[in-house]
Amino acid sequence: MDLKVRNQFFHLNKPIFFMWFKNIVKSSLISSLFLFTFYSCKKQKHLTPLEQLPAFTDTGANTFGCLVDGKAVVIHKPFLNFSPGFGCQYNQTYNSTAGYLFALSASDIIDGCHFKTVGMQLDSIQQLDIGSYTLNTGRIIYGKVGYVNVANGCPPSPLLMYTTGTAVAGKLTITHFDQHNQIVSGTFYFDAVESTTGDTVHVTDGRFDMKFTQ
Repeated sequence: MDLKVRNQFFHLNKPIFFMWFKNIVKSSLISSLFLFTFYSCKKQKHLTPLEQLPAFTDTGANTFGCLVDGKAVVIHKPFLNFSPGFGCQYNQTYNSTAGYLFALSASDIIDGCHFKTVGMQLDSIQQLDIGSYTLNTGRIIYGKVGYVNVANGCPPSPLLMYTTGTAVAGKLTITHFDQHNQIVSGTFYFDAVESTTGDTVHVTDGRFDMKFTQ
């Protein structure tokens, strides 16, 4: 085929050629994306629950994680869910030297009817400092409590609320506290009981690194 004939052939088949080329590129991109997703998911599945938790840091990275009955709970929310998924505050609530409040919680959200929230609250304490706090009350107000709220379905499915108490307790340890930059980091563990069922959950290997509000 001489050059003139070949150019005429290409000109006549130009739309077909570019459509074919576009489909090849599109298929390659889709295949690459599929392989990347497949191997990423495959790699994720090989992580143990402990390996799924965030690293221990003290930079205000807004990370939180723990094991609840051996299963990883980390900050997670679905796409287009605009709730922050976590909260951390520290302020003087009452006019006394033991009038400070520290509250921390984070949620692993599947949807509005299926989620797991883990939290702790120290109410009526002196100024927060590096050290350990025992979680041994079941009340939020004027107490030191650890809790787990679990929703396994929409109403009338009940919200299960597990709390610490005198019979089941735990510990919250502050390992880093920077009030000027509003950063708090630490570790925690506790057992908590659901009052209506009597079931107990075990929260272990907890860690957090949060920017707190005042």
